[in-house]
Amino acid sequence: MDTQKIANKLPKWMLPLARKAYCYYQKYATVLASKKESFSYVPHKDKKRVLIYGISALSFGGTEKNLQIIAKYLDKEEYDVYFMYGTKPRKLGNYNPKMIEERLEYVQQWGNITFIPFDYSSLGEQYPFVVKNMFPHIKEVIKYYAIDVVVMAGAGNAEYPLTEIDCLIVFLNIFGIPNVLSNIKYQLCISHLVKDMIADVVPASKLKVFYIPSEWPLTSSKEDGLDLRKKLWFAETDIVFGRMGRADDSIFHPIGILAFEQVVKKYPHVHYLIVSPAPKLLEIVKSHNIPNVHLMDPIYAEKDVWAFHNAIDVLAHFRFDGETCGLNIAESMLCAKPVISHTSTIWNAHLEYLNSNNSFVADVDNVDQYIKAMEIFAQDTHKKLIHTMWEEAQKSAMEHFHIDNYMKRFNHVIKDVLWK
Repeated sequence: MDTQKIANKLPKWMLPLARKAYCYYQKYATVLASKKESFSYVPHKDKKRVLIYGISALSFGGTEKNLQIIAKYLDKEEYDVYFMYGTKPRKLGNYNPKMIEERLEYVQQWGNITFIPFDYSSLGEQYPFVVKNMFPHIKEVIKYYAIDVVVMAGAGNAEYPLTEIDCLIVFLNIFGIPNVLSNIKYQLCISHLVKDMIADVVPASKLKVFYIPSEWPLTSSKEDGLDLRKKLWFAETDIVFGRMGRADDSIFHPIGILAFEQVVKKYPHVHYLIVSPAPKLLEIVKSHNIPNVHLMDPIYAEKDVWAFHNAIDVLAHFRFDGETCGLNIAESMLCAKPVISHTSTIWNAHLEYLNSNNSFVADVDNVDQYIKAMEIFAQDTHKKLIHTMWEEAQKSAMEHFHIDNYMKRFNHVIKDVLWK
């Protein structure tokens, strides 16, 4: 359009009106073009499209690692895989650029995943936990990429943005809160305990038990474990207990460290390697002057995770609220490590796979029973008992947690959702 020629033919008094009209035309045309590009454009679909979503999807908890493993192992020949994650986690105090960098590198290893980072201004602290000013918004992502199914995880609440998703959903239920949204085709409960909590509300046809999966340890992990033992000056005959968790006082239980305090007095060849200790644990170690406690910063790289599990002899687990599944236990068992744990007044899903052949489990708050379990291993200087329990621990872990078994079942679920 030659606007100057048109302007020359108009009376001068009409020029301001014409200019204003042309500005509105430009605005209207731009809006139309924008809508056409953003909302009418649907990419060519050779394969079904799966979006994996989580605000803290690149964090290091069991829930988040579950989403990462699904993204990594979904068949890229059959599906286009998209991974949408928040650039900051739910709890800003847990933000660590190194963590996001390490976990992103882990998921990228098998390639062919479209990563979609999103930002937001704030997250509601009360139900429905609204994510404010999400950019890009998950609704636009689903529409733009023509997503067929969303895989996400949560406590179970029909919270935001779950209620904003208008396509099919496979939901990983973590804390057993029932959800009756019609577009949730399956709720994959991370333990039988979680499933039983919602079985009276959610139809049985929509419920399945899927323990959080784990991979087979890296081929170099045994050597890495030996290297870590040497770095920490552990002798071959030393008995090393281990614990890996979050540095969070709300889930800290003192049973493990109080038991170790008594055991190390009698057996100075025992050690306790603790990754990401809670502040309360640090206070106990310092104020009680407990020897042979070795503290490590949080670790995010898979290589370091498996090195830790292979460096210890026994996983000495503790957690105030127990476990709805227990990925750190599963990983240690895959490395053929027996387990010491305890029951909780809240969650006890770890009792579904721990038994007398692979573990010792103390009663709630029973430090004396925990001490006895530690002493049994402390007396096993030739590690005969530890070796005997290895096979049972690994056998149970392979059955319940190994990624191969998990993905066979998960792929069946996705196919059932998409082609039912």
